[in-house]
Amino acid sequence: MESGSFEEFLQYKVVNAYRQNQHGESDGPLSVIESYDPGVSFTSLDYAINVDSLAVLRPTLSNVSKAQAIYRAFSYIGRPYDFNFDFITDNALVCSELVAKSYASINGVEGIQFKISQVLGAPVISPNSIVQLYDEEYDDPEPQLKLVWFLDGDYSKGKAIEKSDLDLRHSWKRPKWHIMTTQ
Repeated sequence: MESGSFEEFLQYKVVNAYRQNQHGESDGPLSVIESYDPGVSFTSLDYAINVDSLAVLRPTLSNVSKAQAIYRAFSYIGRPYDFNFDFITDNALVCSELVAKSYASINGVEGIQFKISQVLGAPVISPNSIVQLYDEEYDDPEPQLKLVWFLDGDYSKGKAIEKSDLDLRHSWKRPKWHIMTTQ
């Protein structure tokens, strides 16, 4: 690693995952690491944002801590999707588990303190609980997350609409099937 760049570090430390990022089978540039069936992999931004609602939250961590989280996410590439939603192990991961484990505080590196909920007696971190954390820390002088962008599906118009931080803050409280009742 001659330049000391983070990109060069990834090329050296996570060789196979880095190569997969550069030469994937996606329609667009590979820039998102996510977990969906069949597992943790790289996808294009176009594919990843093809959802009903999308919130982009930026961790308020140091650059070193963010780099550590990205490195951890790279290390999970190729692990299968966790259909059992087992947050205790990391041999298979769901989407929110990938985020939580990538941004965990480990070995003295600062991280994000996500709230763990119990669902059917098992510990989980849901996407809604991540938004709940954002909402609860919104007025804190040093929140763990800051909003970059929130798009929310408007089914009456058949498209996503850019919404405010207040809209995101309330979104985690919506009923699971709110899209069926708002048409």
